[in-house]
Amino acid sequence: MMPAHSKLGALAARTELQLCKLRMQSTGARPVLHIDVDTFFCQVEQNLHPSLKGKAFAIQQHQDIIAVNYAARAAGVKKHMGPKEARTLLSKVGGIVHHVHMEAGGRVSYKPYRDVSKVLISRLRQFAGVGIIEKASIDEVYILFKLDSGPPLHGAMAAMQHAAQLAGTIRQAVLQELSLVVSVGIASNKMLAKLASQAIKPDGILVIDGEPAMQKLLKMTPASRLPRCGGKVTDTLTLAGIYTVADLQAWSAQQLQQDLGFAADQAEQLSEWSHGFDASPVAERPPPKTLSIQMTLTPIPLVMHPSMGRDIAVAGGKAGLLEPLPIGAANFRERLDGLLLAMGADILGRVMGDKMEEDRWPQKFELQMRAFRNSDRKSKTAVRSCSFPSPALLAAADPSAGFNAETGSGSKLEAALVANAVKLSKGAAAGLPETWNLVQVEMTATNFSSYAAAAAPSIHKFLQHSTSRPLPSAGQHIHTQADEQQQSPAACVTDETVDTARCLERQQSVTQSSEALRQRESWLQAPQQLQYEAERDCMADEVGQIAAIQCSDVGGHLQDSSMYHGVDIEQQRQMLREIELWHSSARQRNLSQLGMKRTHANQQSKLGVKQSKSEHTTGPGQQTITSLFGKVP
Repeated sequence: MMPAHSKLGALAARTELQLCKLRMQSTGARPVLHIDVDTFFCQVEQNLHPSLKGKAFAIQQHQDIIAVNYAARAAGVKKHMGPKEARTLLSKVGGIVHHVHMEAGGRVSYKPYRDVSKVLISRLRQFAGVGIIEKASIDEVYILFKLDSGPPLHGAMAAMQHAAQLAGTIRQAVLQELSLVVSVGIASNKMLAKLASQAIKPDGILVIDGEPAMQKLLKMTPASRLPRCGGKVTDTLTLAGIYTVADLQAWSAQQLQQDLGFAADQAEQLSEWSHGFDASPVAERPPPKTLSIQMTLTPIPLVMHPSMGRDIAVAGGKAGLLEPLPIGAANFRERLDGLLLAMGADILGRVMGDKMEEDRWPQKFELQMRAFRNSDRKSKTAVRSCSFPSPALLAAADPSAGFNAETGSGSKLEAALVANAVKLSKGAAAGLPETWNLVQVEMTATNFSSYAAAAAPSIHKFLQHSTSRPLPSAGQHIHTQADEQQQSPAACVTDETVDTARCLERQQSVTQSSEALRQRESWLQAPQQLQYEAERDCMADEVGQIAAIQCSDVGGHLQDSSMYHGVDIEQQRQMLREIELWHSSARQRNLSQLGMKRTHANQQSKLGVKQSKSEHTTGPGQQTITSLFGKVP
């Protein structure tokens, strides 16, 4: 029922204001194209399985219908309908329910759909006249028309006509090259362009090139199609007699707020949309902050429909049956490890694809497991995380052993990722009740940084790797060089140059590690100082020991190679002495503070204050460092 308006003049003024905003934007704005692939999932499956062409079919994922082609819609099938009901309706017209894509082992995967979406976006960027592209979802894109792509345009109408020509070219090319049918809406803003593409589906173009066309579109568009207007919002509008977007024009933002209970900003937005005004820009969206995949398992046994195949065993269960996975089951680890192996390959493939597009690499790997109790429908989630394996592990991959450079499969990186997932799953499962069923497993890659930074080995890993080489004695090293010099003096000089540079790089790494320790110490507050120094000494001792081994390895060679290259050995030795002396002074401070704590404890015990006893063990940071230069005083 329409509200009784007592202030018609104010409402008319507000309506005129909104129309003025729209006219101002339309005269100076660039046209916006909204490209929407009709029944995207159905078209992709139809291209993968030509036997589906010409049939009415819907796509099932678990116990839900996620996509319906137009022939199936005519038979009464709707999204989110139960698969059993959908089969009943489709059987009357010779249609079927087709399952969403599954990888080996019966695991649902959106990989083929993501791949088609990437190819579509890449192809759209190649058309002249395409300015900014904003990917709205896996199957829809906004394009801001580029006005300088052709001859000079005069007025908004001319720009709309050229945008319509571009839309026709795009539709024809996408159909021929990708076998995809798309619908295109063209208007002065994103909201109108999207409503236009929805109104012209399937396989059409609709241009909103003026106020009459806009008003016609708003009168035929249900209010539920406005952004974020589903569910309770639609119910509220329907109860107030608001069925179309044009019906909203009779309501001011103040009335929507006071009479229907909308928040002030939401009421203002609805009022603007009802008059065709939308100020949101077309902008390239940043890459997602996380990449994730998940597997949903059933809490109750379910028999697969014959159309899914009787030979499919989901998550290591019995073939032809969707079998629950109790956490306390005897084969729990076997089934879960097999699932983690498949999911690890999938998430790595997504990370590798993202690396090619965005030149970045995740720093964090997260595993989430959710358990479910059937009796009272309660659930519990356990989350564990660790560092994502370094892409440096790809360098050791062997193409002859089945390594795939695009997906990373067959590499040590894949093995490390799966090993991490298995380890995290053990910790997560320990926190879940054994009598509950595992119903969801999710892997997430996040905390992205540049690929170059992630691929660069850390100083600590570099030092560890360098100490893994055999350690020849100085005499053996000189003898080998002398033999090489007699055989090939030029080759001998080259080897010495490389080894000398390597030694200097190692010593510089030790210096950088020590400097990092000093900086970290300065950042800490006083209450954390004692706790930190014990940790600092352990790190310092480790760096010192590595430096000692490396100096033992290269010291003789430095002395020998200096005769040929004039390397300043004393300067290098002095640098290492300073590092070792700093390590020694750090330990002395730690010991002094420990002694002060004991003295304070003794004084308090004499006063009758109970003290908690703590064992003081000698850790690595309290051991003596020896190096090429002997014991440090």
